[in-house]
Amino acid sequence: DEARVRQRIHLDAAWWFQGGESILHLPLVQQAVWQDRRLRIHYPTPFGPAVGVTQVVEPYGLVAKAGVWYVVYARNGRFLARRLSKIREATLLDETFSRDPGFDLVTFWLAWCEAFETQRAQYPVEVRVASQYVDYLPYYFGETMQERIATSRTPDADGWVRLTLIFESLEEARGKLLGLGGAVEVLSPRPLRWSIADFAAQIGTLYREKEPNESARPV
Repeated sequence: DEARVRQRIHLDAAWWFQGGESILHLPLVQQAVWQDRRLRIHYPTPFGPAVGVTQVVEPYGLVAKAGVWYVVYARNGRFLARRLSKIREATLLDETFSRDPGFDLVTFWLAWCEAFETQRAQYPVEVRVASQYVDYLPYYFGETMQERIATSRTPDADGWVRLTLIFESLEEARGKLLGLGGAVEVLSPRPLRWSIADFAAQIGTLYREKEPNESARPV
């Protein structure tokens, strides 16, 4: 029924810091979730691909966040979430388990996301955005952008809105902000501003070299 599905599958459409990826084990994990069967999983550790951990877990649910799948599971009385693409091996066991009646998938997921974002390395970037593009930012960065927009809505003398955006690293910030072209200007930190200017110059040079004859460009 609907309640049973809601406790096992959750779709979170908000943008996060990664895109779509391999879902090799999704059908098997989905079967384990639906049938309340234990899984044996193997995943690497931060010490390298040759070092891994094998565990038997109780899969409670699956969450798709912005194209990335996570499995939510219990182990030794503790609930955890793991990115599905990080699981190198998965085996469906015959053993079943009894679900904790007090567990709520959506509630757990929201709390886990909040804790995860807090623990991540943060790279704040001060930008100014052309006012006509401000309303599009939540579609690009997620609904959490709404609160920042609400507190920074007044345009400056040139009609631009100043905002502080949070990224995980300079590289992530550069990749996302380059995609906005001339609609956004980085004010600080200076290394990011210089890096974006350098990448933009390289791109401009490449395309000018590929099409030196502007009059030949199709219209």
